[in-house]
Amino acid sequence: QRRHVSGESLSKNEIIRNSDEIRDLFQNGNLIHLRGFSVYGKPALKTRACFIVSKKAGNAVFRNKIKRWFREVFRKNKTLFAELDVMFYVSGKQDTSQLSFHHILDELKMVDLH
Repeated sequence: QRRHVSGESLSKNEIIRNSDEIRDLFQNGNLIHLRGFSVYGKPALKTRACFIVSKKAGNAVFRNKIKRWFREVFRKNKTLFAELDVMFYVSGKQDTSQLSFHHILDELKMVDLH
Protein backbone atom coordinates (compact mmCIF):
# COMPACT_ATOMS: atom_id res chain seq x y z
CA GLN A 1 0.00 0.00 0.00
CA ARG A 2 1.41 3.38 -1.02
CA ARG A 3 1.41 6.26 1.37
CA HIS A 4 0.84 9.72 -0.01
CA VAL A 5 2.80 12.54 1.61
CA SER A 6 0.99 15.84 1.21
CA GLY A 7 2.71 18.19 -1.24
CA GLU A 8 5.08 15.55 -2.59
CA SER A 9 3.02 14.38 -5.52
CA LEU A 10 3.79 15.14 -9.15
CA SER A 11 0.58 15.84 -11.03
CA LYS A 12 0.21 16.02 -14.79
CA ASN A 13 -0.25 19.79 -14.74
CA GLU A 14 3.17 20.16 -13.09
CA ILE A 15 4.93 18.69 -16.14
CA ILE A 16 5.67 20.81 -19.20
CA ARG A 17 4.81 18.82 -22.34
CA ASN A 18 4.02 21.54 -24.88
CA SER A 19 6.87 21.81 -27.42
CA ASP A 20 6.42 25.59 -27.76
CA GLU A 21 6.83 26.04 -24.00
CA ILE A 22 9.89 23.78 -24.00
CA ARG A 23 11.41 25.74 -26.89
CA ASP A 24 10.71 29.01 -25.06
CA LEU A 25 12.42 27.65 -21.95
CA PHE A 26 15.47 26.63 -24.05
CA GLN A 27 15.69 30.04 -25.70
CA ASN A 28 14.73 32.40 -22.87
CA GLY A 29 15.46 30.48 -19.68
CA ASN A 30 18.46 31.01 -17.42
CA LEU A 31 20.97 28.23 -18.09
CA ILE A 32 23.06 26.69 -15.32
CA HIS A 33 25.63 24.02 -16.19
CA LEU A 34 26.21 21.48 -13.44
CA ARG A 35 28.36 18.35 -13.37
CA GLY A 36 26.63 15.88 -15.67
CA PHE A 37 23.55 17.93 -16.54
CA SER A 38 22.14 21.39 -17.19
CA VAL A 39 19.15 23.21 -15.75
CA TYR A 40 17.09 25.88 -17.48
CA GLY A 41 14.90 28.06 -15.27
CA LYS A 42 12.40 30.78 -16.01
CA PRO A 43 10.03 32.65 -13.66
CA ALA A 44 6.44 31.41 -13.85
CA LEU A 45 3.17 31.65 -11.98
CA LYS A 46 3.31 28.06 -10.82
CA THR A 47 6.06 25.48 -10.42
CA ARG A 48 6.42 23.13 -13.39
CA ALA A 49 9.18 20.98 -14.86
CA CYS A 50 10.25 18.96 -17.87
CA PHE A 51 12.88 16.26 -18.08
CA ILE A 52 14.92 15.78 -21.25
CA VAL A 53 17.69 13.22 -21.76
CA SER A 54 19.36 12.98 -25.15
CA LYS A 55 19.52 9.60 -26.87
CA LYS A 56 23.29 10.09 -27.02
CA ALA A 57 23.42 9.87 -23.21
CA GLY A 58 22.88 6.11 -23.23
CA ASN A 59 20.39 3.36 -23.83
CA ALA A 60 16.68 3.64 -23.00
CA VAL A 61 17.04 1.97 -19.60
CA PHE A 62 19.73 4.47 -18.53
CA ARG A 63 17.83 7.48 -19.92
CA ASN A 64 14.64 6.45 -18.11
CA LYS A 65 16.55 5.95 -14.86
CA ILE A 66 17.97 9.49 -15.09
CA LYS A 67 14.50 10.92 -15.76
CA ARG A 68 13.13 9.01 -12.74
CA TRP A 69 15.87 10.53 -10.56
CA PHE A 70 15.10 14.04 -11.83
CA ARG A 71 11.35 13.57 -11.25
CA GLU A 72 11.99 12.32 -7.72
CA VAL A 73 14.31 15.24 -6.89
CA PHE A 74 11.76 17.70 -8.26
CA ARG A 75 8.85 16.02 -6.49
CA LYS A 76 10.54 15.95 -3.07
CA ASN A 77 12.19 19.40 -3.29
CA LYS A 78 9.61 21.68 -4.92
CA THR A 79 10.61 24.54 -2.63
CA LEU A 80 13.94 24.77 -4.52
CA PHE A 81 11.97 25.48 -7.70
CA ALA A 82 9.18 27.71 -6.34
CA GLU A 83 7.43 29.74 -9.05
CA LEU A 84 9.74 28.52 -11.81
CA ASP A 85 9.42 26.61 -15.02
CA VAL A 86 12.41 24.27 -14.86
CA MET A 87 13.96 21.99 -17.49
CA PHE A 88 16.43 19.31 -16.49
CA TYR A 89 18.56 18.51 -19.53
CA VAL A 90 21.19 15.85 -20.12
CA SER A 91 22.96 15.93 -23.47
CA GLY A 92 25.15 13.21 -24.91
CA LYS A 93 28.19 15.47 -24.56
CA GLN A 94 28.03 15.63 -20.76
CA ASP A 95 29.75 13.06 -18.56
CA THR A 96 26.89 11.00 -17.15
CA SER A 97 29.07 8.44 -15.36
CA GLN A 98 28.87 10.42 -12.10
CA LEU A 99 25.07 10.85 -12.16
CA SER A 100 23.08 9.44 -9.29
CA PHE A 101 20.05 10.54 -7.33
CA HIS A 102 22.20 11.99 -4.54
CA HIS A 103 24.60 13.70 -6.97
CA ILE A 104 21.68 15.45 -8.69
CA LEU A 105 20.19 16.52 -5.36
CA ASP A 106 23.53 17.82 -4.01
CA GLU A 107 24.28 19.78 -7.19
CA LEU A 108 20.83 21.43 -7.21
CA LYS A 109 21.00 22.39 -3.53
CA MET A 110 24.23 24.34 -4.19
CA VAL A 111 22.77 26.69 -6.82
CA ASP A 112 20.13 29.40 -6.75
CA LEU A 113 17.83 29.00 -9.73
CA HIS A 114 15.91 32.22 -9.07
